[in-house]
Amino acid sequence: MMNSYRAVLCFAAVVLASTGCASAAELNFRSLTDYQDAVCMDGTDAGYYYKMGLANEATWIVILGGGPSDDGDSAVGSDWCWDVQTCSELFTGSNQNIYRSSQGWEDKIHVSGIFDSQHSYEELGFDLTSAHKIYVPYCSGDAWLGNQAPSSATGGLAFQGTKIVHAVIEDLVQHHNLGAAIQGEITHPIQNGDKWHTLVFGGVGAGARGAMAHLDYLDQMIPLDRVERTLAVGFFDSGLWLDLPPLKSSNYIGMAKATRSAYSMMNMQHTGELCSAHYHSEGNDDLWMCMFPEYRLPFIKVPFFLVQDQYDRHQIQLNTGLNCPTESEAADQFSDILFKRYVSYLHELAIDCATKNCAYWSSSCYTSSSTLTNRGYEGIKVFDDIHQGMNTYSVADAFEGFLNELVMLVEGSYKYKSYEFMNHCLPENSFACSDTCDQDQELDQCALIAHPLPPPAVEDKPTQALEQEVEHILETAAETEAGGVKQAVKAAERHAVQQDVSYEKVGGSNGACRTADGGDGAGGCYDLVPVDDSQECASKCTNSDDCKGYEFLTDLDNDSARCELWTCVPENTGDHDTAQCYVKKLSEPVFSMVGEKAGACRTDGGANPDECYEVTSAEDIDTCAISCKDRDDCKGYEYLPSKTADARCEIWTCAPTETAEHAVAQCFVKQSAKSEGERHTSQTALLALVAFGVVFAGYYFTRVRGRLSDQVKNTYSQHRSYQRADEEDAEIGPTIQMGDVKISTGKPSKF
Repeated sequence: MMNSYRAVLCFAAVVLASTGCASAAELNFRSLTDYQDAVCMDGTDAGYYYKMGLANEATWIVILGGGPSDDGDSAVGSDWCWDVQTCSELFTGSNQNIYRSSQGWEDKIHVSGIFDSQHSYEELGFDLTSAHKIYVPYCSGDAWLGNQAPSSATGGLAFQGTKIVHAVIEDLVQHHNLGAAIQGEITHPIQNGDKWHTLVFGGVGAGARGAMAHLDYLDQMIPLDRVERTLAVGFFDSGLWLDLPPLKSSNYIGMAKATRSAYSMMNMQHTGELCSAHYHSEGNDDLWMCMFPEYRLPFIKVPFFLVQDQYDRHQIQLNTGLNCPTESEAADQFSDILFKRYVSYLHELAIDCATKNCAYWSSSCYTSSSTLTNRGYEGIKVFDDIHQGMNTYSVADAFEGFLNELVMLVEGSYKYKSYEFMNHCLPENSFACSDTCDQDQELDQCALIAHPLPPPAVEDKPTQALEQEVEHILETAAETEAGGVKQAVKAAERHAVQQDVSYEKVGGSNGACRTADGGDGAGGCYDLVPVDDSQECASKCTNSDDCKGYEFLTDLDNDSARCELWTCVPENTGDHDTAQCYVKKLSEPVFSMVGEKAGACRTDGGANPDECYEVTSAEDIDTCAISCKDRDDCKGYEYLPSKTADARCEIWTCAPTETAEHAVAQCFVKQSAKSEGERHTSQTALLALVAFGVVFAGYYFTRVRGRLSDQVKNTYSQHRSYQRADEEDAEIGPTIQMGDVKISTGKPSKF
């Protein structure tokens, strides 16, 4: 029976990474007995395992552990509990006491993965090879979120995950010099002569969820003078829970309901200033959502790196009650839905990461919480779609590259670029589409098939029982009809190119609208809409791409107004004393899109000279376009959307002639700044602009949960990984203050 962390972690190292524990990092145990409230569920003292680096080393890796999740254990709620009953039953059988008590913990453990990195970046001031390495074993049962002493309401159990985290950081400050002044060649730009302290703070599974909650509070745990020389970076492995209802056959309460229940019982407090203000301001009692990863992640201010598999083994097992999604058609459909939701959510995250310091890595493998193994940290690869799949990247490649650039950004020697590392797979072949998923055939039997079950034939229909099983999952997430999305798309197009709408009175005098052959349009040429006045009637026509004109009249007898929005072009009028008929006119566009798809503005040869543009902010694309339109010296503009608040707007005084790869930036040039031979917009470019508009439609027509309509989902899924070098400087977007150091973040958004 596995009765120690060493047994569990060695098991993971052998099975997942196919390596013995002898090659892993060896960490020694330190008890937190001096910290009164830092206790496990059963009241035994918590602690941590550590391996200190050299005396002048200033790189720290602190990882919060999680429960069993990638060793085939499909026990419901196996990484935490949410009420007295589930907490009393937590981790029974072979796992009893391992994750609820410190009894039986070994003096030493061996951990691989991120703790066994062989990469050094001493020239930048951080070194993962010789870093101080701290692993905090999980025994609080609360995903590190609780702040509750034992009581009758908790069944006599303690939920002190928050206190344990505080104690670990305080102990590292007091006894191991976290954040202390260290002389070195690579110095802090503010604290002259002192080294940077780079603190990687994260977790796996339940530990990742806890790290999400505590990351923004590290500056309260570390003394102010040490915060000023410490750069914190989040590292979240498999913590991104999505709010999906479970299959009924799983007998699982569901992740959202479990979180709501645990929030109350465990006295969770680190809800985050921004997240708390958002949900409290809506006048509801939904602060529990700030402990749910899908809703909390957008509000995190400190830079972070997310590792999230699109077929998260833990979530699939919990929500289906099965070890493999191949075991039932309903489970297979659930796994496909989870995959699509992850793709949508992560693409939205990529848009936000363009204006704040975050990145993510996502494979299509059926796995979870694997970065404490060499296979999970360095073995599994995902594609880099920027280079058409020519390059592949492990978590180590992506995270250490992100950390590399983040340090250079804060030091002021580098212009930030965003990262998105992700397997992009077609839905019919998405399951384990990376050829590195099945390195361990014994563990990944589920991943040996390209897709768990063949798609049913077109004429096949699920049984009634199956429909009842999955109908609550398959419902459309977006609440907006396709017509509303289409109108938003067209509005975005007109604003982008500044194509003005005007109206011309048909016939020159009053009269009712008629078609070219004199018809009154009653056969389907107009829609009758309620309005208060003629201005509102015109506005409704302007905002509808289908509207070709309108008729307005006031019914004096009934003191009411009548507005007809015409979808046929009104060309004639019929006799009427008070009716007025107008036909819509579109002006020639002021701007045209540069290139055939989304991209960042460049001059000839791909140059991006600083003297060619000014960086400002804009409320929306219309504001950015008008800023350029009203300036004689402006030759074009670049718009980088953000759902965070104000977007980035570059006013170009040189005429942009080409673009560089970027998923969401859009470049436009004034027609007057183009040569006569260039004054046309290709059909491909127009289609790209339509796709751009659909993205904006998704912004305004989706709920906070980020459940996009299929139309918007498909648009997001067409965007690929992007890298944008040397065009976004350190002043992009808002900043947060870490002591005297400002770090660019962008304000949090609702996905």
